[in-house]
Amino acid sequence: MRWYYLGGAAVGLLLLGEAVAVASFGPSSRWAWLGVFSYLWLLFCLVGLVVSLRRGLSPWFFVVFILYALADALYGFYLAAKIPDPSQFRLPPAVVFFHGFFGAAYAFWGVSLWRRFEGVAS
Repeated sequence: MRWYYLGGAAVGLLLLGEAVAVASFGPSSRWAWLGVFSYLWLLFCLVGLVVSLRRGLSPWFFVVFILYALADALYGFYLAAKIPDPSQFRLPPAVVFFHGFFGAAYAFWGVSLWRRFEGVAS
């Protein structure tokens, strides 16, 4: 189970990296590959949610990411409908900051949970 937490920490770092790249260089299709990992992690979160519930562990680590991914997807659909021309697309700084902050916080949370389960067989 602890490897789920370490994987979540890695995805959190990727989210932070994506936010730094977008903040530094602007939104671009060059950074789209980073988003693939967060959607793959969403699938693992669904599995992790089931496993944690079956083992009687706290599911919040997985629930938080699922809610974040749903909010991120809904905001993406909203922006795609509002701004159909990709050349006009600009993310508000608050959105980029939240994306990066969430990534850093999620990475820290994942590592702290992983370290807690370090001595426990997974």
